[in-house]
Amino acid sequence: MEKDIFSIFQVQDQEIYQDQGLDIFNDDYTNLGTVVTGVENYLILDQMYCFKYPEKYQRVRQSIRKTYLDKLFTFLTKVSIDNSQMVEDFLHEFTINRITKSLTFLLTFYESTEDYENCIIIKKFLDKFLREKLHAYQ
Repeated sequence: MEKDIFSIFQVQDQEIYQDQGLDIFNDDYTNLGTVVTGVENYLILDQMYCFKYPEKYQRVRQSIRKTYLDKLFTFLTKVSIDNSQMVEDFLHEFTINRITKSLTFLLTFYESTEDYENCIIIKKFLDKFLREKLHAYQ
């Protein structure tokens, strides 16, 4: 039963699009969008399941968090941080607050698991977006 209850945490958007003949997940913009919205969705689902299934969910919460965030991180690793046009486009579509909140959540998670190689990658993205936003104000 627990697998059924918590299956909503599976990140499988890519499979849905590929089944329809669309391979949009080779695009920096889409991959980064998947990370930002994926973290937001995770935070909402995490709260819902803590409330609705407090005992069952607590037993699997850390495992689900790690699996879900590791999958999201793989999307981040597909993004070229040097793609300035994508960064600019992304800042127009998403607020800097949404971007930094999601990336900071990932960073904090990987700091807590002492996965510092992932932290370095995430920090580069945070710095890039914050620098781009500062340049936009100048």
